[in-house]
Amino acid sequence: MELYPVEHLRKEPVKEKRAQVDAIEYSAYVHAIRDSKYKAILNEKIPPVSPLVELPASHRFTGSSRFVVNDPAGAGIHATVFAALVSRIRIR
Repeated sequence: MELYPVEHLRKEPVKEKRAQVDAIEYSAYVHAIRDSKYKAILNEKIPPVSPLVELPASHRFTGSSRFVVNDPAGAGIHATVFAALVSRIRIR
């Protein structure tokens, strides 16, 4: 799992924040497909088509790593931002 932090967007106006999160999520989606051995990924749905942007520095977690957020809202993470963070599942 690879997470892209978007904390820098916290103080942006809602409309701008949503557009930037959509662009990051779509860019991560396209990047994952390009890097996939089979040029496909498993995803619940295609993120909103947005302009491709440079992805922020990511944090990668392996099967032995643990990342737990039981209550994203309680951790100060908006559900949309949390969904964008939890992206990129690759087929190998």
